Amino acid sequence: MHSWYIVFLTVLLIVAAYEFIVFVVYAARIADTGVDGDHALAIQRLQNLLRLPSLLGFGKDHVQLLIGDRLLFSRRYEEAIVVLKDLLMRAPSRDTGRARELLADALDAVGRHPQAESERQMVLRLATEEPSNAVLWMSQANIAARQQRYQDAYKLYERAYHDPFSRLGLRPQLVGKLALAAMNLGHPHDTIRWAEMGLKLGSGGALKGVYHRQAGTSYSNIGDLDAAAKHFNEAYAVAQGSNDSSAAAQSLAGLSGVQRNMGQFDAAIENGRKALNLSSFARVANIYLFETYMTLGRYDEARDTILYSGESSTLTIPSNEKRSAAAMHLALGRIHAETGHFDAALAELSLASPVFTELKMAAYCKCMAAWFQAGAGAKETALTSMQEGAQMAERLSDSPGSQRDDYSMLARAALLLGEYDSALGYAGRLFARHPHPADLPQAHYLVGEARRGLGDADAARAAYQAGWATGIRSVWMERIRERFGEI
Repeated sequence: MHSWYIVFLTVLLIVAAYEFIVFVVYAARIADTGVDGDHALAIQRLQNLLRLPSLLGFGKDHVQLLIGDRLLFSRRYEEAIVVLKDLLMRAPSRDTGRARELLADALDAVGRHPQAESERQMVLRLATEEPSNAVLWMSQANIAARQQRYQDAYKLYERAYHDPFSRLGLRPQLVGKLALAAMNLGHPHDTIRWAEMGLKLGSGGALKGVYHRQAGTSYSNIGDLDAAAKHFNEAYAVAQGSNDSSAAAQSLAGLSGVQRNMGQFDAAIENGRKALNLSSFARVANIYLFETYMTLGRYDEARDTILYSGESSTLTIPSNEKRSAAAMHLALGRIHAETGHFDAALAELSLASPVFTELKMAAYCKCMAAWFQAGAGAKETALTSMQEGAQMAERLSDSPGSQRDDYSMLARAALLLGEYDSALGYAGRLFARHPHPADLPQAHYLVGEARRGLGDADAARAAYQAGWATGIRSVWMERIRERFGEI
């Protein structure tokens, strides 16, 4: 009896190992090839796996989940809905939460938004007391991130990452999601840490490019532009190697942003346009082109660029669409403010600010409100916004890029209000965060304006001269030139 029991257990273990290797490990590798290359072929291979015999059956649900994921990624939304609903009709499994999350995304994509939200709420209600359920925690984190609860998302991603089950193919994804959550929280050093950890994992293709772009963006935030450019160039090389035009466009767009920060405006425009030629839906290229045109004072081109960005959007998830539209309103508000139309700028801001609830963007909106309100003559309101914006910006000490944006807007608000001591203080904080070369003329100009307002003509002239000496061609150099004729 004892020997038969041992034989039975041995056979059971062999069958379990077979099914685990075939339906979990091998299936995950097939799905990964779909990420980097031929989605249709990956789906076909996964469907072929379902035809293989299975005594235990636990792995086939996971294969079906991967098929639904690849169908969604390929924008075959109706097929994804059928596959995922079929999976969910069976007994609950470890993949239930992930299946409902993917189903919600597919439903969103075909315009069935209330049903999508219902599915997400069901995921959030699933129990999380299990000692090991990395897939569920990742799904719940994804939903939290979509709801701009980035701190909650970060904690759930970390919990999933440290779950032993995450070693079975989830860790590369989780590392990228942790990097993104850290970026949204305004923690560029954490983003760099996770992105570089992802590169050490040895993931290839699409994920490798994602890690490089995340690192590039965050190195630019902390002012290491050479490291940022290197990462975007690496990401571009990865995309070219896999013939991924969308990833190549995103990588060139990131490089365009770095070149703008370096003051290499012609190269920035060239690479931004090249990115759009590769993929008309590379919205990030429009954003970086917009920033370059704004720095050069080419406001009509900036407006055309950001409006085209809105027209070319293909986002299907409502929360993403809202943020995309809100970002466009912020950009249009800046153009109105630069051209002296502050009431119109405030109207655009009012459409954008309610969408952003996380600290980084809420601070940005509050500082922008102070600038626009000051320009519109609403002094008391502007003073309140200025104080609140400064308090929020102080909490972003881990994100020098965010603070540079915030303090420059606060300095401009203070100048418009005639609060020259405050303006000088904000400009000092701006310099303490080491402005990018492209932004140095503006920073020196703000100091000059504050000194001029305080009646110190010599100090003002010295500030303007320091800005002029940078040699960076921008709209701020023209404003400095005008001041030279007045002092």
